[in-house]
Amino acid sequence: MKKWFLYGLAIGVLGLSGVSADDLDAEIQKLEKENKLLELKQKQKELQSNQDNAQSNGKQKTKTKAKSKDSKNGFFVGVEGNVSGEKMTMFVYENKDFTNVTAGEATSTFFEGGLVGGYQHYFGQAQRHGIKVSAHLYSGYDSWKFNMFDSTNTISYIPIKLGLDVKYLWDFWQIDVKQTLGLNVGLGYQFDYYAGGKGKGNGWTQNYDGIFTSDFYPVVGLHYYLSRHQFELLYRFGGIFGMSSDKKRIYQKIDESDNYYNRLEAKLLTQSYLTFNYAYRF
Repeated sequence: MKKWFLYGLAIGVLGLSGVSADDLDAEIQKLEKENKLLELKQKQKELQSNQDNAQSNGKQKTKTKAKSKDSKNGFFVGVEGNVSGEKMTMFVYENKDFTNVTAGEATSTFFEGGLVGGYQHYFGQAQRHGIKVSAHLYSGYDSWKFNMFDSTNTISYIPIKLGLDVKYLWDFWQIDVKQTLGLNVGLGYQFDYYAGGKGKGNGWTQNYDGIFTSDFYPVVGLHYYLSRHQFELLYRFGGIFGMSSDKKRIYQKIDESDNYYNRLEAKLLTQSYLTFNYAYRF
């Protein structure tokens, strides 16, 4: 179609100027070459444009991946251990009306350990301020010794502790977000269940009912990141506001024929304690 158009255009132009047929063919070939050259230049521009777009998209993807790799945001999972103090107060009732009370107190220090996990998110490009939500679950072996009735009695429980912390993060020192030192400040809640209660003394052994307790507490501490490895040292203020369980009946035996009455009640107070954890961020 283009060829016939060029023929017509050339005939019209050259015919008016009295040009011969040979000159007409030469002029047509010249116009065809110029047209092909223009088409090749146009295709070259299109290819160059597509190549530039591909390179730009590749750079953008690389930049996005690099940004994601250097981010301190993400889920984490690890292990946690804590050293805590628990004060137990015992109440022993030995008459029919349960009014004659002999009380004893004992405080012990325990080590407990388990799992920790959660999510943290930092704000802005500098990534110095963020929020961290974590949950922990751990257990151990707790026991208390009481000097009552001219003898030493031991009470032991297996604690199961489930907690949730919400903390504000301030990273006051960092090197390219690969090494970070910061401050944690927040609030937490912990639910404790003491199972498998046993009492021993003067050759006797007795099973006791479980004890429930729950605490709200403030928490403060430090954290250190080495790439995706995270370390945290915390101080939870358990017990500072009088947080403790209610008095719980853990044992009762009544034998009226033998005129024997015995009821034991216990009350637990969680003392302030130190926590350390390690987690890997994904």
